[in-house]
Amino acid sequence: MHINIPGTALVVNGLALLLIALYFDRRKQEPLAESVWWLMIAAAWWSVFYGMELSAESERYLHLLFVMEFPAVMTVPVFWLLFVVRLTGYRFLKPYRLGWLFVVPAFNWLMLISNPLHHLFYTGARIVETNGYSYTQFDPGPVFLFVHIVYSHLLVAAGLMLLVRALALSTGINRNKAVVFLFAATLPYILSLFWILNIRPYGFLDLTPFGFTVIGLTMFAFYKNLSDFELRPLVLNSLFDNLPDPLVVVDVARKHVTYTNASGQQLLKALEETNENKSHFEQLKQLTDETQLEYQQRYY
Repeated sequence: MHINIPGTALVVNGLALLLIALYFDRRKQEPLAESVWWLMIAAAWWSVFYGMELSAESERYLHLLFVMEFPAVMTVPVFWLLFVVRLTGYRFLKPYRLGWLFVVPAFNWLMLISNPLHHLFYTGARIVETNGYSYTQFDPGPVFLFVHIVYSHLLVAAGLMLLVRALALSTGINRNKAVVFLFAATLPYILSLFWILNIRPYGFLDLTPFGFTVIGLTMFAFYKNLSDFELRPLVLNSLFDNLPDPLVVVDVARKHVTYTNASGQQLLKALEETNENKSHFEQLKQLTDETQLEYQQRYY
């Protein structure tokens, strides 16, 4: 039995994305985690059906596979942009208006479904073989080229602008964090660029779905920092970093410090020297309680 290695790898990648999504499903009360969940679900859908497309042995089912696969292909750029918006803390649309971003993908999907009537989304598709593996040769139509591709690239460009802006405005240890997330977030579209430049494993494989797995693994590795981005976006003005007074942001629910400026770091270091057995959260809570007690004794 001949196993289509690229197709199998994509299906396995899709299952890995589903596992990552399952992890973030339990944290969906956090907006950033929710955006990661949606992105992982869409990328998993794309990866699984792309793998099935590459493993197809009959052209009879290609249109059905396209109809099943392309909703994810069309919406992944939208979910990716929303993920970047959450990651950088930028606000450019009110939540109830975000649905408008899906209008173009919905139109494209309807054009794909009805493609046998007009051939505007794709003009032809066939299964060909190269290097011992079969794949689908897709002939794009005007709607695919001038609506789907253009719209997707506009969303990607908007997201890249936000990421670069976040990197430019980040300072200190947060800059290192920004570099990590900038690389992970842009990797899928770096791999997509490889495909456009005809740099393709096996001569045909699009590696883009694997890039979203890297995003998911990166977010999983930094799961403790999810709330940090919500409480202190990467685009936070450097004014706070340069304040002469200590500034410490604490996530009370998680009982840990999410951000400190330079003066705040000095404060935490001084607290560590006085009591090394307590966490920063416990030390700050004790300091706050003592300050409130002193204030009450002095003025009441």
